[in-house]
Amino acid sequence: MAFVSPQMEFSMLAKRQHFLWLIFYTLMILVLAACSTNTSAPASRVAQGSPHTSSSTASPTPRLGAPGCRPPSPLDTSNLGFLEARGTATGTQLWALFLGGVPPAGTEIKIIWRATDVSTLQFRANALGPRGLHVQPLFGPELHSGSDWQRPGGEWGTGFWFLVAGCWDLHVTDEDAVGDVWIVVPR
Repeated sequence: MAFVSPQMEFSMLAKRQHFLWLIFYTLMILVLAACSTNTSAPASRVAQGSPHTSSSTASPTPRLGAPGCRPPSPLDTSNLGFLEARGTATGTQLWALFLGGVPPAGTEIKIIWRATDVSTLQFRANALGPRGLHVQPLFGPELHSGSDWQRPGGEWGTGFWFLVAGCWDLHVTDEDAVGDVWIVVPR
């Protein structure tokens, strides 16, 4: 049996402790790097005829929707992984978030709205569809206290049921603002 002096034992213990701290710090760096990785959930199905891009950043000169869906409002994937569209608006910046994607005709959908510079009490929404159909929301607009959706303005939730396929104008108003998001609802 070899004799180990107290100084040698202390030196070996210090090296082992140094090695354990090195492993600990390496693991912490790996955990922090893994937690900061940005991954997005896949987007839901895109409606036929609606342009879609995969970037969540707005282009410098975005192409907005126009009456008759010529063109429909461009759909993009939001930071939450759902489809979103920027509205064509006056007096506000308008965004619509489609929970579950643009639904086929005859299916209920929840739409979250973000609008800047509008009254929380005067925000109204309805849908104008093919052949002059006029649809009120199934519920809402309900004022939300906020969410993780990264768009400016106050937030409201609405529910809609699109009766038929075709071009739908999601129309919102306030005392001083008006906006539209045009979508193509598939069969």
